[in-house]
Amino acid sequence: MNSGKVAIVIPVLGPDSHFMPYCHSLLEHGADRIIIVDDGSPDKTNFDYSGWEDSYAEKIVLLKHCINLGKGRALKDAMNHFMNMEDVSDFCGIITADSDGQHTVDDVCRLKETLQQDQDRLILGIRDFDHNKIPVKSAFGNRTTRRVFHLLHGVKLKDTQTGLRAVPTKLIPLYVGLYGERFEYEMNMLIHSARNHIGITEIPIPTIYLNNNAGTHFRPLQDSFAIYKLIFGTFFRYILSSVSSFAVDIVFFRLVLGLAQALPLTQTGRIFTATIAARIISSLYNYLVNRNIVFRSSGNAVTSLIGYYALCVVQMLLSASLVALLVHGVQFSETVAKIIVDSFLFLLSYYVQRKYIFREVTS
Repeated sequence: MNSGKVAIVIPVLGPDSHFMPYCHSLLEHGADRIIIVDDGSPDKTNFDYSGWEDSYAEKIVLLKHCINLGKGRALKDAMNHFMNMEDVSDFCGIITADSDGQHTVDDVCRLKETLQQDQDRLILGIRDFDHNKIPVKSAFGNRTTRRVFHLLHGVKLKDTQTGLRAVPTKLIPLYVGLYGERFEYEMNMLIHSARNHIGITEIPIPTIYLNNNAGTHFRPLQDSFAIYKLIFGTFFRYILSSVSSFAVDIVFFRLVLGLAQALPLTQTGRIFTATIAARIISSLYNYLVNRNIVFRSSGNAVTSLIGYYALCVVQMLLSASLVALLVHGVQFSETVAKIIVDSFLFLLSYYVQRKYIFREVTS
């Protein structure tokens, strides 16, 4: 059943002459409110409402940044304004759209209808990047990003960089405080959705590039770096956690081995004692770092601790079994087999920890 008004959020920076007619067309086609965020446009930029009916002009909200703060900041400021509107309870959510003509009025209306029918999921207007008319660098960049996103965050999306999104009112508080001031913020919305198991609906839209996308404010080097930094952030932290855990293991192995000299043990006994003690300490350290820093889990600590050590046992047994299989079945050397197997298990462990052991718990 269709219910609830929808606000259209549009960040702008030096909009051209087509922008205000675009807003007028949105209102004519049923937009209940438009929240424009002027992200530091030159003073000469003119938001002209002349000739509009009063009822249309009253539905326009203009927020201004005195300097350019970035698309992410503009979106968050608009969301914050939306949640503080006196009549926010009349709205079922917002739709974010770009100001450069890529998102047609019909596309916005389609997302509005979907949002009114489903107010529990993030809705994306997705473009077809397999079409041969798409600029090569845009198609390649999106294909690469969506594959890496799927690999590291476990959610398969056809368009990770779309700016046309419908966000239900109930989900907006989850996104307002996220990290990101520029284009990386939109990627962080997707990462946060994946980690919190928020459903995502994809609605196909036409892929439009005006003047070869000349109106974009996307900075290829700086913004791409910021986006990939976010995508790889958890995995990089996982690598650093593993490396530091190895260092902790070595340090405590040497420490306990030295202390064990005073015990009536054989050399083999001292090695076993030092190995077990060091592994207990380093694994507990690794668990705490992974839970609190790498995956930033809010799940039950006892459950995740049990799951973590169960994974350690399974990983150890798999390592021994697969190394033996490669050595005896394929005639690999023990060292080569160990490197291959443990590299695979390292990636598998990341996937299992992210998806099952340190999964987020939504409120």
